Amino acid sequence: MFEIRGIIIHKKENDKFVRIVAKKDHHDRYVSIERKANVPITRELIMQHLTGHYGIPEGQITWPHHIEVKDI
Repeated sequence: MFEIRGIIIHKKENDKFVRIVAKKDHHDRYVSIERKANVPITRELIMQHLTGHYGIPEGQITWPHHIEVKDI
C-alpha cells in the first residue's frame, strides 16, 4: 500500500517542483519524492508518474479525498 499524505508544489528560481509525501505502510516513516515539473500538475499526472516511474500499481495507491492538487 502507498498512501499519499501531501502534495507540495513550489518554485525554486524559475523551475517548478512537486513533492509527494507518502507512507508505504501504516507503521512506516514518511517518504518524500521530489521532481522537477515544468508542466501543469494534475492528480492524473502524479498517478501516472507513480505507476510508470516507480512501478506502484494504481490499485495500491490510496489518495485521501481531502488532499487536492493546486498548481501554481
